[in-house]
Amino acid sequence: MKAKSKIEKGRKPGTVPPGRIGVYDRQDNLRGHLTPAATSVSAARFTGEHGAKLTKKDGRTTWTYPK
Repeated sequence: MKAKSKIEKGRKPGTVPPGRIGVYDRQDNLRGHLTPAATSVSAARFTGEHGAKLTKKDGRTTWTYPK
């Protein structure tokens, strides 16, 4: 039996799955997503810099970097 890819299951590229927190860089580009237990150091893996803050974007919690 062939496994379905995430796209075939209905998740579109560039979206954050339910129950995950998105990581956005300084230009507001989505860089990845993490579990709710992740720290700002975990978010630094996606951008290569420290200093992420938990904020709200479109009603969802996100890790964002100050501009």
